[in-house]
Amino acid sequence: EELVFKSQDLLKEAMISKERELMQKFFSELKNNGNVVYGFEETKKALEAGAVYVLLLSEEFNWLHVKFRYNCGFTTEKDLPKYLVEKQKCPNCGQKLIEEESKELSDELVEKASSFGVKIEYISTETSEGIHFKELGGIGAFLRYKI
Repeated sequence: EELVFKSQDLLKEAMISKERELMQKFFSELKNNGNVVYGFEETKKALEAGAVYVLLLSEEFNWLHVKFRYNCGFTTEKDLPKYLVEKQKCPNCGQKLIEEESKELSDELVEKASSFGVKIEYISTETSEGIHFKELGGIGAFLRYKI
Protein backbone atom coordinates (compact mmCIF):
# COMPACT_ATOMS: atom_id res chain seq x y z
CA GLU A 1 0.00 0.00 0.00
CA GLU A 2 2.83 2.36 0.86
CA LEU A 3 4.50 1.67 -2.48
CA VAL A 4 1.28 2.45 -4.35
CA PHE A 5 0.79 5.64 -2.34
CA LYS A 6 4.34 6.86 -3.04
CA SER A 7 4.10 6.00 -6.73
CA GLN A 8 0.97 8.16 -7.04
CA ASP A 9 2.94 11.18 -5.81
CA LEU A 10 5.74 10.44 -8.28
CA LEU A 11 3.26 10.06 -11.16
CA LYS A 12 1.59 13.34 -10.26
CA GLU A 13 4.96 15.12 -10.17
CA ALA A 14 5.88 13.63 -13.54
CA MET A 15 2.57 14.77 -15.05
CA ILE A 16 3.03 18.30 -13.69
CA SER A 17 6.59 18.39 -15.01
CA LYS A 18 5.42 17.23 -18.47
CA GLU A 19 2.63 19.83 -18.43
CA ARG A 20 5.04 22.63 -17.47
CA GLU A 21 7.40 21.62 -20.27
CA LEU A 22 4.54 21.54 -22.79
CA MET A 23 3.24 24.94 -21.72
CA GLN A 24 6.73 26.48 -21.77
CA LYS A 25 7.16 25.22 -25.33
CA PHE A 26 3.72 26.63 -26.25
CA PHE A 27 4.46 30.07 -24.78
CA SER A 28 7.90 30.12 -26.38
CA GLU A 29 6.37 29.36 -29.80
CA LEU A 30 3.69 31.99 -29.18
CA LYS A 31 6.29 34.60 -28.25
CA ASN A 32 8.33 33.82 -31.38
CA ASN A 33 5.28 33.82 -33.66
CA GLY A 34 5.68 30.07 -34.15
CA ASN A 35 3.28 27.37 -35.24
CA VAL A 36 0.69 27.74 -32.48
CA VAL A 37 -2.77 29.23 -32.12
CA TYR A 38 -4.89 30.05 -29.10
CA GLY A 39 -8.45 31.14 -28.49
CA PHE A 40 -11.60 29.31 -29.47
CA GLU A 41 -12.21 30.67 -32.98
CA GLU A 42 -8.58 30.45 -34.13
CA THR A 43 -8.13 26.93 -32.75
CA LYS A 44 -11.42 25.73 -34.23
CA LYS A 45 -10.44 27.07 -37.68
CA ALA A 46 -7.02 25.40 -37.49
CA LEU A 47 -8.63 22.13 -36.41
CA GLU A 48 -11.14 22.24 -39.27
CA ALA A 49 -8.28 22.95 -41.71
CA GLY A 50 -6.43 19.84 -40.51
CA ALA A 51 -3.46 21.94 -39.38
CA VAL A 52 -3.44 20.85 -35.71
CA TYR A 53 -1.19 18.08 -34.42
CA VAL A 54 -1.67 18.69 -30.66
CA LEU A 55 -4.87 20.19 -29.22
CA LEU A 56 -4.46 21.81 -25.81
CA LEU A 57 -7.55 22.13 -23.60
CA SER A 58 -7.64 23.56 -20.12
CA GLU A 59 -9.47 21.33 -17.66
CA GLU A 60 -11.55 24.44 -16.94
CA PHE A 61 -12.44 25.21 -20.59
CA ASN A 62 -16.19 25.77 -20.40
CA TRP A 63 -17.46 27.12 -23.70
CA LEU A 64 -20.95 26.21 -24.86
CA HIS A 65 -22.85 26.16 -28.14
CA VAL A 66 -26.20 27.70 -27.19
CA LYS A 67 -29.48 28.10 -29.06
CA PHE A 68 -31.35 31.19 -27.90
CA ARG A 69 -34.92 32.33 -28.39
CA TYR A 70 -36.25 35.75 -27.49
CA ASN A 71 -39.80 36.83 -26.66
CA CYS A 72 -39.96 38.94 -29.83
CA GLY A 73 -39.46 35.80 -31.96
CA PHE A 74 -35.76 36.34 -32.76
CA THR A 75 -33.60 33.18 -32.58
CA THR A 76 -29.85 32.75 -32.75
CA GLU A 77 -27.04 30.32 -31.98
CA LYS A 78 -23.74 31.31 -30.38
CA ASP A 79 -20.49 29.79 -29.15
CA LEU A 80 -19.47 31.51 -25.92
CA PRO A 81 -18.06 31.01 -22.43
CA LYS A 82 -20.55 29.70 -19.90
CA TYR A 83 -20.40 32.85 -17.76
CA LEU A 84 -21.66 34.99 -20.70
CA VAL A 85 -24.77 32.90 -21.40
CA GLU A 86 -26.98 34.75 -18.90
CA LYS A 87 -25.75 38.17 -20.08
CA GLN A 88 -27.04 37.80 -23.66
CA LYS A 89 -29.76 40.19 -24.84
CA CYS A 90 -31.80 40.37 -28.01
CA PRO A 91 -30.36 42.81 -30.57
CA ASN A 92 -33.92 43.70 -31.67
CA CYS A 93 -35.89 44.17 -28.46
CA GLY A 94 -33.20 44.21 -25.75
CA GLN A 95 -34.95 41.49 -23.75
CA LYS A 96 -33.06 38.80 -21.88
CA LEU A 97 -32.53 35.51 -23.68
CA ILE A 98 -34.37 32.25 -23.30
CA GLU A 99 -31.90 29.40 -23.54
CA GLU A 100 -33.47 26.60 -25.59
CA GLU A 101 -30.54 24.17 -25.56
CA SER A 102 -26.81 24.08 -25.03
CA LYS A 103 -23.95 21.65 -25.41
CA GLU A 104 -20.33 21.58 -24.27
CA LEU A 105 -17.96 22.60 -27.06
CA SER A 106 -15.05 20.65 -25.58
CA ASP A 107 -16.84 17.41 -26.49
CA GLU A 108 -17.28 18.54 -30.09
CA LEU A 109 -13.65 19.67 -30.35
CA VAL A 110 -12.30 16.43 -28.89
CA GLU A 111 -14.45 14.40 -31.29
CA LYS A 112 -13.24 16.44 -34.28
CA ALA A 113 -9.61 16.20 -33.12
CA SER A 114 -9.90 12.44 -32.72
CA SER A 115 -11.27 12.08 -36.24
CA PHE A 116 -8.13 13.82 -37.56
CA GLY A 117 -5.80 11.75 -35.36
CA VAL A 118 -4.83 14.79 -33.30
CA LYS A 119 -3.21 14.26 -29.90
CA ILE A 120 -5.19 15.90 -27.09
CA GLU A 121 -3.51 17.28 -23.98
CA TYR A 122 -5.53 18.47 -20.99
CA ILE A 123 -3.90 21.29 -19.04
CA SER A 124 -4.60 21.62 -15.33
CA THR A 125 -4.65 24.83 -13.35
CA GLU A 126 -2.26 23.44 -10.74
CA THR A 127 0.69 25.27 -12.28
CA SER A 128 1.24 28.95 -13.04
CA GLU A 129 1.59 28.02 -16.72
CA GLY A 130 -1.78 26.23 -16.62
CA ILE A 131 -3.42 29.25 -15.01
CA HIS A 132 -1.89 31.56 -17.62
CA PHE A 133 -3.14 29.24 -20.39
CA LYS A 134 -6.66 29.30 -18.90
CA GLU A 135 -6.55 33.11 -18.91
CA LEU A 136 -5.71 33.00 -22.65
CA GLY A 137 -9.01 31.22 -23.22
CA GLY A 138 -8.11 27.71 -22.13
CA ILE A 139 -7.72 26.39 -25.66
CA GLY A 140 -4.84 26.32 -28.11
CA ALA A 141 -2.90 24.08 -30.44
CA PHE A 142 0.45 23.24 -31.92
CA LEU A 143 0.22 23.36 -35.70
CA ARG A 144 1.65 21.12 -38.39
CA TYR A 145 2.09 24.20 -40.57
CA LYS A 146 1.36 27.92 -40.34
CA ILE A 147 -2.06 29.04 -41.46
